[in-house]
Amino acid sequence: MLKFNIPPYKEIRLNLYAVYLIPLFIGLIARILFFRSWLTSPFRYYHILVGLDMRKFIIYGENFYHGKTVFSPYRLFIAAIYAIVGKENLPEAVVFCQIIMGLLTILLTVYITLSISGKRTTAIFAGIFMSLYAPVIIYETQILKASISLFLPLLSLASLLYARKKQFSPPSTFFAGILAVLPLLERYSGLLWLLTSMAWITFYCRIRIVKKCGICLTGLHKTYKDFKPLMLFAVGILVALLAVATVNKINHKSSASYFLPNYKYILSTGADVKG
Repeated sequence: MLKFNIPPYKEIRLNLYAVYLIPLFIGLIARILFFRSWLTSPFRYYHILVGLDMRKFIIYGENFYHGKTVFSPYRLFIAAIYAIVGKENLPEAVVFCQIIMGLLTILLTVYITLSISGKRTTAIFAGIFMSLYAPVIIYETQILKASISLFLPLLSLASLLYARKKQFSPPSTFFAGILAVLPLLERYSGLLWLLTSMAWITFYCRIRIVKKCGICLTGLHKTYKDFKPLMLFAVGILVALLAVATVNKINHKSSASYFLPNYKYILSTGADVKG
């Protein structure tokens, strides 16, 4: 009877660079194929059709560049591209930059998965899934803010995990606070993420909630260091909101008059709003 000397199974230890580079390479190939298809498809010209979001977002971006509308991350994104390439090649440049954003989204997915699970195999599979998930790639090859609406929460979550890794150092926590506001500025549902991130830091700071719906302030002056991450995070949020309000004021727009009516509309109807 033949006997085989098979060594015991050992889990393959993936190199950390490979964990990031393999999904990134797969995502790059997939997006090159989609981009080539987009260049020869009718979708490339949908931004000229009246009534479609693709045209609306291009107009909003151009208006923000000329100081005629309120701030949003996607409008800033389009305005920045508009400033570089001009109007003639703007649609192609927006799609190209969204693809680059999609590649960064893959890297963020790998980092987040690796930070949470600690397993490189899990992280690489999550990255590959994100690199080949067709709806995401389709959004990236259209002039739609869905691409940045995915990128911003992942960027914010990654910054929060990085701040935790750095034991909530002042720079990382302050920067995480700024990034936590961006999803809110793009979609109003981002308010849920902002509140969740603050609640998570609050939990980390070991703030104890008393029975009568309040925060126990006994000995607060003795535990300042425990509350410092939350305060730094809140300062970052405040700075981001003030910066947006300043930009809107420069554009002769009021943040409150724009956002508050939209929030009332959402709360009353449960629907999203235009813009």
